[in-house]
Amino acid sequence: MRDKTPLPQCCSALSSQALSFCTGVIDASGVAERIEAALSRSTGRRRSLHVRALLVALLCLAIDDRPLHLKAATKLLFSGLDATWREELGVVGKADDKRTFLARYRQVRYLFHLVISVVDPSWEPKDRLLRQDELIQRRKPLSEQELGARRRRLLETINDLLTASVKVCSDDELQAFDGSVGLDATPVPLWSRGPSVRGGTCASDPDGGWYVREGDHRELEGPKGKKFTKVAWALEATIVTMGRAPRSEPAHPNLAIGLCLGRPGEDPAGTGAELWVRSGRGAGPPDTWARTGAIAKASQSGSTCRHAPSATRW
Repeated sequence: MRDKTPLPQCCSALSSQALSFCTGVIDASGVAERIEAALSRSTGRRRSLHVRALLVALLCLAIDDRPLHLKAATKLLFSGLDATWREELGVVGKADDKRTFLARYRQVRYLFHLVISVVDPSWEPKDRLLRQDELIQRRKPLSEQELGARRRRLLETINDLLTASVKVCSDDELQAFDGSVGLDATPVPLWSRGPSVRGGTCASDPDGGWYVREGDHRELEGPKGKKFTKVAWALEATIVTMGRAPRSEPAHPNLAIGLCLGRPGEDPAGTGAELWVRSGRGAGPPDTWARTGAIAKASQSGSTCRHAPSATRW
């Protein structure tokens, strides 16, 4: 019988309880070790900051409902840890003044971009507005095999982190989960404008797409009664959540157990189906988690979910 991992209390200062909780979740996911293995090189100077420390810092920010800014993670790692936790996370050096802070910030930023380089299944440049011909010239020369490997690595990273977060619940809390799930697709707006037909430029984040909502419960009208169609330049998050059968009493937390991101309206039966099949190795009873794969395959008839997610029983 697995006991519930106690959730850290919210407080204005970073507590040892919060650090222990975040470290436990990251270690249980196994993500840091896999990314370090993907980043391993036989040559070059050895890094003094590790992926495990970066992920723990970002999770500490998340559970405190703070933006996941790399400068905030830098401050936490190099100014907010005592000697015991600095040794535990392998953090070397401090940020006592502006000069040393900027040096540590470059260290964190460099590591973050290294991590992204092995999990980002995109060949598009995402730094500034470009003309279409420039965009094509600057695309990374990645093979289909490399793109596929990165896509799989990204799915593994996201969903293993989600699985580790579910495992903080006790067996008693998860026992009531019978395989019912909620399915939803929701936009994730990007810090980018969409492409400009008039200016002939692409978006600064070309991986996005126009998220369109038409004819549902959120009809919007613009000036002179003209209906909005292009709501946001965004990615689309396809999410499967723990649900319950209709008219049943809530007996367990409604947690996300799988997530993938893609361009809105594209490939509804590809990464989504793979995602839900993977959820069969989750934290709850194996026979109930495995049902979500079949539910997903039966639910991939549309490109977007136009209404709130409802529980689906297999």
